Amino acid sequence: MRKIKYLLALAALLLCVPALAAETPRLKIEVPGQNVKPQEEFAVPLSLHDTPSIAALGFHISYDKTRLELLECEMAPEGFNLYINKENGKAVFVGAADYIEDGTLLNLRFKVLENAEDGLAEITLAVQEALNVSENKVSFSVTSGGVQVVTRVLGDVNDDGKTGSLLDILYLKKYLAGFSVKINQLNADMNEDGEVKLADLILLMQQYVEEKIEG
Repeated sequence: MRKIKYLLALAALLLCVPALAAETPRLKIEVPGQNVKPQEEFAVPLSLHDTPSIAALGFHISYDKTRLELLECEMAPEGFNLYINKENGKAVFVGAADYIEDGTLLNLRFKVLENAEDGLAEITLAVQEALNVSENKVSFSVTSGGVQVVTRVLGDVNDDGKTGSLLDILYLKKYLAGFSVKINQLNADMNEDGEVKLADLILLMQQYVEEKIEG
């Protein structure tokens, strides 16, 4: 009798334990880790996680139009089509069968505007409708992102993405000596006084020595 009561109590306990909820499907904007500069192009992958069956997805891309230009969407999976209106940011991803894989769904390619100011350029996405091949609705959570626009990098005199290198020092020496070399004057103005002079070369050389010591 005691054993029967124990089994009944155990059964009641099991009935009270809720089933483990399935993970909510997610769409995530994967932003590049590095900073971006004016006129630079970069790709932002749009990835799927905990993917359910999905045959059609309508979404809207929003981004900072004072800093970025949307160039195109790339790499729709085989068997699926992607349509995008760059004017309003609306896009449709559709196929004749269900897509069930996690990973990169497509790449959004952007270009940083020439006159973009320093700061965070946000990129967000809103799902308008998602359906599987049986026309059942699918819900998604969305993780937005953004890139940091940096118009100047002190010490990157030759604009190659590296700061305070021997090449930067050489370029600045030649520039100050009157040779015809192209430099990024904003990056070469080490003391930020609005002019590129010998004092900036001294600071650039000090930066190089300090980085060598620390490295």
